[in-house]
Amino acid sequence: MLKHRRLTFSLTCGVGAVLFVSLFLAFSGKGQTEQQSQTAKIFKRATAMRDQNVTQPTAKELDDAATPIVDLADPNPVSSGRALKNARWDKHRLVKSQLDPRVASVVMDHWEGQNISDLPTEKSDLIVEGKVTESAAFLSNDKGDVYSEFTVHVTEILKAGADLEVKPGSSIIAERRGGRVKYPDGRIVRYGFVGQGSPMKGKSYLFFLSKSGDGDYTILTGYELQGNRVLALDGSRINDRGLGKWSFDKHNDEDCENFRLAVRKAIKNPPPGSENRRVGP
Repeated sequence: MLKHRRLTFSLTCGVGAVLFVSLFLAFSGKGQTEQQSQTAKIFKRATAMRDQNVTQPTAKELDDAATPIVDLADPNPVSSGRALKNARWDKHRLVKSQLDPRVASVVMDHWEGQNISDLPTEKSDLIVEGKVTESAAFLSNDKGDVYSEFTVHVTEILKAGADLEVKPGSSIIAERRGGRVKYPDGRIVRYGFVGQGSPMKGKSYLFFLSKSGDGDYTILTGYELQGNRVLALDGSRINDRGLGKWSFDKHNDEDCENFRLAVRKAIKNPPPGSENRRVGP
């Protein structure tokens, strides 16, 4: 049987940012299985009957499976519009063309979400509820960074700037830095940030969004609306390293209606000092 051990160490990259790299050391000598097969197995486990005593996937495993994939060696040319979007991510030097074959993920230790409130209404140009209908990952033109786009079918608008033409029933693009990159040898490596999650296709969320400058939006944070309860998109629930408490965490398992009321209240009266509040560990 193939056995694995996970190791995590840090690297200094670019302008001094710290990367946390997760390694899976295989002791049988066999290569890793295809990520698509792993993803299918994860979702199969998630729907297994509880009375069969099947181990359920962790929130982190589900989050990894929801993160879209882009091929590092994709030879297909991109459109001019896509090239313009890609250019915004050039010169970041996050994605490596060559990695130790044991590396499974590269995780930055800082992202903007560590400096926003749990309900960042004051920084949001748009706050909506909606279902994720599509997801895709893209590389920058210099292939030094990766970002993901999520198509959101809007069902309700809680806040929108006067200049935004968004209506219930319309679809928007919400983006987030990071994604999974497939290497020529078949390995798939996730790039992202500590405590930052990926919206899952087919799930409904309440998103806090800011304008990205090209007509799309950047995800500040979000909350999955799962039946009558709320689950934070970000925070320790999906944090591979299990670091501390995040401000987002307090909303996990909160009643949906109570949560919506709290969001509407925060829109009208943003909490004092929320502009500079650090919410990460």
